[in-house]
Amino acid sequence: MTKLKELSPAHLLVFFVTLIFPILFNVLFSIEHIYINSVVKYVMFVLYVFLMLQLSRYDHEVVEKAFVHCLLLHLVFFYIQVVAYFATGEFVEFSKYVRAKDAVVLYESKALMDSFISARFTGLFTEPSYYSMVALPISAIFLILNKHKLLSVFGIISVGLSLSIAAIIIMALMIGIYIVLSKGNKYLKVLCVVAAILLTPVFYGFYDARINAEADYDAIASRSHVFTEFQVRNAYLNMVGEGVFIDEAKPLGIVGLTGAEIRDSSFYIYLLYSVGLFGFLTFFALMFYLFGFKSMVYLMPLLLFKYHLLSTMFFMTLFLFYFYKEEVSHFAEVRECEI
Repeated sequence: MTKLKELSPAHLLVFFVTLIFPILFNVLFSIEHIYINSVVKYVMFVLYVFLMLQLSRYDHEVVEKAFVHCLLLHLVFFYIQVVAYFATGEFVEFSKYVRAKDAVVLYESKALMDSFISARFTGLFTEPSYYSMVALPISAIFLILNKHKLLSVFGIISVGLSLSIAAIIIMALMIGIYIVLSKGNKYLKVLCVVAAILLTPVFYGFYDARINAEADYDAIASRSHVFTEFQVRNAYLNMVGEGVFIDEAKPLGIVGLTGAEIRDSSFYIYLLYSVGLFGFLTFFALMFYLFGFKSMVYLMPLLLFKYHLLSTMFFMTLFLFYFYKEEVSHFAEVRECEI
């Protein structure tokens, strides 16, 4: 806070646009849906990221250390969970120790009943995908930039061990982009290709049982319910959306969606639901302006996760890519005319 005397005009612009635009959007188009708790949460997120942006101008090294320690912390708990499971057969539900109240930890899957690994590891979270939404972006950035190589490799491996279908697909996309576009370590690229060839049959077997055979639930139907909402609501709502600051304890939209049904299909679908086509196009125009084309090539696959505008992990990922955008551009061989 003592270093905020010289404010960057660019950072001020990012701060005010990011803070005011969604709130203004809700006030103009969806005022009846505003949930004040969500507004407060959003303002605090944006303020925190703004302070981090200012800190990064003065001390790049300390911010990078923060990302290293963040990933390291999650990896330690994740691998303790893995080792404890194989050593004792018991799944340590760390989430129950760090949450204010008990929550169901979704580590079991009927798709794994006949497998060597019969649990999906979650680290400090309740779902494997939530763990991956933190571990994968940081691991991917370090892999792309050829930094903290051992940490990034263990991070990528942990995402695979989480057995989140979404995370595995997104990880495959990220690694594919890394192999084709990055100037990173050639040996790591070869290792990634070999690992992909060896592990594809294993991952596909789990994917087939969980998604195609519906071993746990009908994942496709659950994620398709939001499209029914798009079909039945009018053109006005499809243009401006239902709003960001909503109370997820109530049925949402015209067809009575849950918060999970809105988010699970990816950040892209969530954004279309929340701010409509107009807000969607405005948001990504701003993203390309702030991040640049090359960083967006790497960032856009990550937005297939179920991020949302009231998610800590979403803001962490945006700050991560904004913080490293110059380095990512340097290590990316892609040119706009080739895409």
